[in-house]
Amino acid sequence: MLKAKRNEYINSKLLLAAILIIVIVGGAYFLSVDKKNQKPAPFDNYNYGSESLSKQSQPAQIENIPYIDVTSSGFSPAIITVKTGTLVAWANKSGRVISLNSDNHPTHEIYPRLNLGDIASGSTMGVIFDKAGTYTYHNHYKPTQTGTVVVE
Repeated sequence: MLKAKRNEYINSKLLLAAILIIVIVGGAYFLSVDKKNQKPAPFDNYNYGSESLSKQSQPAQIENIPYIDVTSSGFSPAIITVKTGTLVAWANKSGRVISLNSDNHPTHEIYPRLNLGDIASGSTMGVIFDKAGTYTYHNHYKPTQTGTVVVE
């Protein structure tokens, strides 16, 4: 009789633990679901040379800037062509943190201004391209995800 009560107690604890694990895993899933149709979030900072500028000092063209979506499968569009002086923004819709950096992996030395580092899911960061050229970049956490900005 005592053994049966002990087994019942253990089974109830195991059931409670299983329910708790399911709730935690389910909550984590719903918090990380990709929101593909969501408009890119406004961003607080963008890189201009070595300084980071606040929203108050952002250029007037902020409403019409080109966005590159970051999804779980990579950058879209993978190649973008802009004019010199254009602010380009990356909207992370991947469902996880990415690390956007210039090539070459892992040194990121080709265009240091493009070394944005970690961008949280749902966040947006940008760079003003002030010189003509072709700038390649990648997701440091998944180096097969690559992109190119052509500045004319």
